[in-house]
Amino acid sequence: MIMDISLECLIPYGALVVTVLSLLFTRSCLLQWGCLGLSVILAWYYGKVDLEGLGFLAVLGGAGFFFRKTSQEGLSHKILFLCLVILGAGFYLHKIPGFHNDLVIQSMVLSPNAWPFTMYFNFDKVLAVLILAISLGFLEYRDTPWMSYKVMTTILGCIGAILVVAFVLGYVDWDPKFPSIFWIWALNNLLIVCFAEEFFFRGFIQKNVASYISNQWIAIAIGAFLFGAYHYGGGFSYILLATVAGLFYGYAYAATGRLLTSIVVHFSLNLTHILLFSYPALRF
Repeated sequence: MIMDISLECLIPYGALVVTVLSLLFTRSCLLQWGCLGLSVILAWYYGKVDLEGLGFLAVLGGAGFFFRKTSQEGLSHKILFLCLVILGAGFYLHKIPGFHNDLVIQSMVLSPNAWPFTMYFNFDKVLAVLILAISLGFLEYRDTPWMSYKVMTTILGCIGAILVVAFVLGYVDWDPKFPSIFWIWALNNLLIVCFAEEFFFRGFIQKNVASYISNQWIAIAIGAFLFGAYHYGGGFSYILLATVAGLFYGYAYAATGRLLTSIVVHFSLNLTHILLFSYPALRF
């Protein structure tokens, strides 16, 4: 069922969406910091994060700032990188205290013989990735193209490969539909889920690993492996599918240098999944 969504939920969530858009489509650091500051204030005011959570966010932002200022060749840079990966994983897995995420969809069956679907507005993961991105000086908006023939073939290859593996594993079945939750799902999946996951695993982990070892393919594989491990809650099949998908997302990011590209590939797969196949997965 779809839960009643109050203004106390929509206002801070809307601020997060605006902050994500400012990161993806503007060059103004002042605007980005302003949107982020407003998001944090509103999240605290409306009870989505308390003082303990704010303290962890401050630690994350401070570590990101020092990481940006240290030399990439130094040991301290690599130690800070590992610390940020571990701390970031804590936010992504909802292990950091002080946050109160809103339940938006509860145990809703979208496909025959499929597991019920539940969705939260996850303020912890999104606030963490926004603070990390801005403290690192992340800049997405530039003149280099993010869409090309190569990207389109990557999207098609990703969808084809993942769905073949999913069918073989018995993870999904053919189930075309337009669910009643589509628009709220699409907004959350594109601008929150895909953005947060692609920045952390591609824009942060893959990018820095590639700079350390000077090998994009190994960096893509490491990012994909960690992305798959992050989905451990769905079992082996989900880990395998997420890992294979992560290889395509990582390739899209490496080929263009644009986070928006990997976000589009990621969302294209998720969109195909919910509209045409069992969602989220068949009961085994």
